Amino acid sequence: MELTEEFGRYLGHISARLGRAERKAGLQEYCRALMLPLQRKSIEPLAAAIDPYHVPALHQSLHHFVATEQIAQRDDAHCARYQTHKMQARAPKM
Repeated sequence: MELTEEFGRYLGHISARLGRAERKAGLQEYCRALMLPLQRKSIEPLAAAIDPYHVPALHQSLHHFVATEQIAQRDDAHCARYQTHKMQARAPKM
């Protein structure tokens, strides 16, 4: 499986717990932007890299997501269990 597909599946898995579609999209856009090879990882350069034709709107959208989204500790634990399961599945059998 290609790495981008795996990352997309991971983002889909963790965003499934966020509820509304705009919250899911916010998390997915933000995480994908953080993976870009940019020197500055603040909101404006991320927005410009994602969609250079709609920077102000995307900047506002990403800023709103980052400022208002609170992922609970139980969600952090859920993500950690998901990753642990994926790593164990890939570990060489001894």
